[in-house]
Amino acid sequence: MPGRQGELVSWLERFLVNHGAVPWSVLEATLQAEDGPLDQARRLTSSLYGEEEPQFEDLQHVLRQLQIDALSKQIQALIASNPQGEQLREIARLRQEIDQLKKAMLVSSG
Repeated sequence: MPGRQGELVSWLERFLVNHGAVPWSVLEATLQAEDGPLDQARRLTSSLYGEEEPQFEDLQHVLRQLQIDALSKQIQALIASNPQGEQLREIARLRQEIDQLKKAMLVSSG
């Protein structure tokens, strides 16, 4: 993913590989201590953050939605280029990937 969202996703992936799932308060403190993309993370989780601390599944949901958005933009760009042959197969593959992400979101929320 490009831009600040990509930076956040990359940082989170590295953190999760090294430390595993942790509460939001731990992520928040680490983001702040390491000069990570804390403001971006707060904006993305603000709709989830209420009285209770968001769970790891909430963060997964946000990340999956970001992936879906990025894949949708790729599809739109391919469609705008008058796709043929391999590009049509790529559109189908991207749509399948979006469907898998949506299914994962339904499973984790159910």
